[in-house]
Amino acid sequence: MKAFAIVAAVLVLSSLAYAESYVTMLEGACPDPNACVRAAGIDSYITNGNYDSNNLLAQNAIKSLGGQVRYGYGSNDVTFLPEGGISGLTDCSGFTKALVKQAYGVALPRTAAEQCDSRFSDKVEIPQPGDLLCWKGTNPAKPPGTVTHVGIFLQATRSVNGIPCGKFIAASSSAGIVKQSNNCDGSLGVAGGHFSGYRRVRRTAAPTYA
Repeated sequence: MKAFAIVAAVLVLSSLAYAESYVTMLEGACPDPNACVRAAGIDSYITNGNYDSNNLLAQNAIKSLGGQVRYGYGSNDVTFLPEGGISGLTDCSGFTKALVKQAYGVALPRTAAEQCDSRFSDKVEIPQPGDLLCWKGTNPAKPPGTVTHVGIFLQATRSVNGIPCGKFIAASSSAGIVKQSNNCDGSLGVAGGHFSGYRRVRRTAAPTYA
């Protein structure tokens, strides 16, 4: 009986610590979000939702769905909508560049490779809504290992090999429009060979591009 009581007490303390770390993460009080998520557990992060679910960039990405943004390689002819989101003709990096500018006022460089470079964004293990997803090797015309595709992360739904994955939005050359997909499975999945990682755009002290 005594042993049972000790085990029960340990479980209660563990649960309290687990909950406290997650609440800290939710409140944005953690200086290292990756560490907070690891402490709370990736499964809890996925079950309870991402802690920055009101992210403006992610919201504007959702508002850009519905076929109003058509895919055009090398194009960047977009209109900023007053209610949020964009319309027009653009490619994957033009789409992310426009949404980052609209939400944060930060002008990123034009290509996926530059946007996913350490000069302009920071690598993160645990994505938040509005983070970038970067893929390499999707364009055979580019050198191997070059980042060639980029999208906007929305929400984690599960993990693969310990890596959170879920819903994202990107301008798709195959679909011809901006569409919502998931990066858990397939060639763009976190274990599919093309996935390069998650990146977080620097909102301050970033070089400005037209």
